[in-house]
Amino acid sequence: MNRARAPRLAAALSAVVLVGLAACGQDTAAGPGALTPVTIVIGNTINFAAPHVALEKGFWKDEGLDVDLVNIQHGAPTALASMIQGDSFMAFTGGPTVIAPIAEGAPLQLLVTVGLGYSVELTGRAEFLKDRGITADSSIADKVKALRGARLGYDTPGGSMDRFYRHILGRYGLDADKDTTMIALNNPQGEMAALRQGKIDVMAGSPPVGVTAEFEGAGTLFLRPSEVPGLKDYPYLIGSTTKKQLADRPAQLEGVIRGLQRAFDFLGSDPDACKAIVRKSFPDMRQEAFDAAFKDVLPVIPDSPLITKKSFGVLADFERSNGSKADFDYAAIVPADFVTKALGKER
Repeated sequence: MNRARAPRLAAALSAVVLVGLAACGQDTAAGPGALTPVTIVIGNTINFAAPHVALEKGFWKDEGLDVDLVNIQHGAPTALASMIQGDSFMAFTGGPTVIAPIAEGAPLQLLVTVGLGYSVELTGRAEFLKDRGITADSSIADKVKALRGARLGYDTPGGSMDRFYRHILGRYGLDADKDTTMIALNNPQGEMAALRQGKIDVMAGSPPVGVTAEFEGAGTLFLRPSEVPGLKDYPYLIGSTTKKQLADRPAQLEGVIRGLQRAFDFLGSDPDACKAIVRKSFPDMRQEAFDAAFKDVLPVIPDSPLITKKSFGVLADFERSNGSKADFDYAAIVPADFVTKALGKER
């Protein structure tokens, strides 16, 4: 199946109304012995290595699933809306984008994680970093404090990048709205162009944005996710679903979980083979940039897709630090028993 049918999802939508995916239609039940087709939407970043590996290696087919990974660029709200409307089975997106609607009552569940650590990096104009005396070896405190008065580019208000800026700025005594100029630019391409043209001083993005900017001479990656204290165990890359799908299609969700576990194991045992698989989804990316980005991805692949209580606690603390007053109930949001049971089963 084509893993990049983005046009099917390129429709505008309101908060929860999706106009699109009509071409995909509802997943339909397969006949005896046949594979069950399921549609899963996924973000277009190298970080989502495990789902691509599970698809390519046939781990999901072994579970009786004919998975269609629909690549949707920078459209996490669209992905979540498609699940709520019943047009897709699951979505792989950034964790912050999922937890926000859950806090507002959306019927979503954080089913699995495919990457730990808040995966946002900052890239700055060379002139700006030189003027502020910032290098890759500067302390995290100096790097963040140097952002006072800077023009900070990101994708969308309220998204992962926006929240990251506010979190690290607040941690070191700065107010994003008072001490910086926040500029929403919709997508990495817009950020890259603005950085190159000197319209912003810093851009935020997920890998491979930073290394791509460096190889294209647009800026210098100066702050990596691993530098930020307290976010190492954040379940940033999430596979979510709805409560309805969990109730109606548990066997298929169990299959997705087991396929992911095999993908994690394969990523650990043969990273070079996995690298070749993931590369197919980024054919236009310079090889050197891809190599650097993939190298950064491997350390954040978890041992298990289970979102632990400890990891969820990091997520909840992050949300509270950003002003959320929601009740983050692990048992209500993460079906941990379901995931544990699925991993203990054999097909």
